[in-house]
Amino acid sequence: MDFKRYQEAAVKTLQPPADGTDPVLVPLLGLAGEVGSLTTAYKKFLRDGPAFEQGKHQLREELGDVLWYVAALAHRFGLDLDDVAAANLEKTKDRWRPTPTTSTSPSTRTFPPTSNCPGRPR
Repeated sequence: MDFKRYQEAAVKTLQPPADGTDPVLVPLLGLAGEVGSLTTAYKKFLRDGPAFEQGKHQLREELGDVLWYVAALAHRFGLDLDDVAAANLEKTKDRWRPTPTTSTSPSTRTFPPTSNCPGRPR
């Protein structure tokens, strides 16, 4: 899925702001809350390790919520999420050298298979 299609689909579920409310406020606060939820999920993974069976599923869910709020905010600011993503990659390409694929970053950590997560539709 590309960012443009995602943003178009996401804003269909965006609720109109209450009268007299800044239209950016609710999505911005929602983003802050979801980043907190993502942080909590990762903390549980660090604390519990392999015993945190729903870790990858929960991280995926929280990242999805973060993405939804980012799409909503881009919409409220009149920005195209595809353009935001492309501009960010250009900015980071100019600032940082490529990371070797053999590094031991958090992305290489082992999570239980998503299919084994409790509550996950099969």
